[in-house]
Amino acid sequence: MESFVCNLIVNEHIIGAKFHHPSRIVYLRLKKANVEQLDVWASNVHKLTGTLNKVSHLILKEQMVSEHIVGAKIR
Repeated sequence: MESFVCNLIVNEHIIGAKFHHPSRIVYLRLKKANVEQLDVWASNVHKLTGTLNKVSHLILKEQMVSEHIVGAKIR
């Protein structure tokens, strides 16, 4: 069975497959095109920058509230 599956993979009858010999598992994942991979990466970077902007805003807001409370206690 193993040699049959290996022959299918080597002869490209099963495209994008990888055979892990020790565990005898066949991975059937198609390789993404470079453009698709870059789109995924760009989307993740966009999400990350959005999260960083939100965190930065919340930190500045907390600092302003803290300064206001400290300033009110001094007066």
